Amino acid sequence: MIQAIERSWRGSESPEREQEPTASITRLLRLPPVVTASTPLTRAAELLVRPGSTLLVVVDERRRPLGVVTATEVLALARRVNPTRFEHATVLDAARSGGRFVPETSTLRSVHAALLDENRDYFVVVDQEGRLAGMVTAMDVLEALEASPPVSGTWPIAALHHAG
Repeated sequence: MIQAIERSWRGSESPEREQEPTASITRLLRLPPVVTASTPLTRAAELLVRPGSTLLVVVDERRRPLGVVTATEVLALARRVNPTRFEHATVLDAARSGGRFVPETSTLRSVHAALLDENRDYFVVVDQEGRLAGMVTAMDVLEALEASPPVSGTWPIAALHHAG
């Protein structure tokens, strides 16, 4: 894969060049599992044990993200509270902020830089009204960069190291 990222982009392979560093991340977005703030934590635990499920995005009634819940947060709350309290807990009791959210108008370059600068594996992405638009992961960005490096050189040396 590294060799594929380092190859020069020739332009004829993808005339639209949608994955250039200045392209919007909207094509990379995936919809994460979503729960409301009142979802019982026991239900969240059921959702998190499903294959491929690593986090849940907690949203309000207008689909604005409030935070995220991972298996780690569920386990941490289970350790801190008694079993009766845990059975009545909601996802909001265990949720963490999820860090800053990025707008769906963000560019591939800016998301790449932010993932590295903030040592993150993903970002929750919001639309102009602050509602959940999706999620973008470091793997999504890596795959996009591997698919179409820019005309002017190779990704790791020329563009990605100095993205910003």
